[in-house]
Amino acid sequence: MEPKLSVSNLYKSFGEKQVLSNLSIDVMPGESMVIIGGSGTGKSVLIKCILGLITPDSGSIKIDGHELVGQPMAKRQKFLKNIGMVFQGSALFDSLTVWENVAFGLMYEKKMAREQAKEKALTLLATVGLDKRVGELFPSEISGGMKRRVALARAISTEPNLLFFDEPTAGLDPIFCGVINTLIRDCVKKLGATAVTITHDMHSARTVGDEVAMIHDGHIIWKGKASKVDSCKNPYVQQFINGHADGPIKLETTAEEVA
Repeated sequence: MEPKLSVSNLYKSFGEKQVLSNLSIDVMPGESMVIIGGSGTGKSVLIKCILGLITPDSGSIKIDGHELVGQPMAKRQKFLKNIGMVFQGSALFDSLTVWENVAFGLMYEKKMAREQAKEKALTLLATVGLDKRVGELFPSEISGGMKRRVALARAISTEPNLLFFDEPTAGLDPIFCGVINTLIRDCVKKLGATAVTITHDMHSARTVGDEVAMIHDGHIIWKGKASKVDSCKNPYVQQFINGHADGPIKLETTAEEVA
């Protein structure tokens, strides 16, 4: 079976800082992949390279076997329009109401009539546990946990076959984390979509992931079943998931930080 998403030998640096270094990973159709790793290890840069927000220095990114790196935007757009994304911090449009945020892709990508798009948006809000009154509010009028649910409803509105989640539970209390994790798992399963989640939250990783991969020094150092992550023998993974200060992962410091 061909991977839904295949990243091969990906490199990306910013000045002298090498962020991605020969990174390769495959995600199979219908699979939920969770990518873990410390801050600054390249998780978000990887997602942004896949989405075309950042251009890699070299390497290959394929969706359904079609190369995206180096292709004109018109060709990339054919595949990117079938992607849903939940950004860290939700990234809702402040000037639009909640329902308009959810319906944005329906109206501007799918060309759905406004009233029809609103009806579907309100149905999607109900799916993530928000009633129609919330739909008339603006993002500034709802809580952080509610914003994450709105962002999820927006991401699935066009029924994408590939979903990305960037730290979906960051900054949320344990109850809201559980709500978001359950919604992600259920929505991905309902759509039959392939999902890639990047997170520091190991509870989230265990809940939403079929597979877990860890980035360190810009490349994948371990990949396996989510059910096996706690028993794996990789010392980097064990240090990360248990939060130990001592181990092979060393905290980076600068002269300014030391001072």
